[in-house]
Amino acid sequence: MAVEMFRITLRPLNGHNISRIFRMTLFWHFLDFVWIFIFTVVYGIGYLGSNHLNH
Repeated sequence: MAVEMFRITLRPLNGHNISRIFRMTLFWHFLDFVWIFIFTVVYGIGYLGSNHLNH
């Protein structure tokens, strides 16, 4: 992300650059959802696997 922001300072915004930024933001948000899913599953398995249900 920082590399792309640096590249924007070197070149003016045009259709190609805006398209790259848009695709990069879509990918970034996709990664957010992946990490949210991974952390939820790992935390849920850890919680269900512990003795919290027996107390």
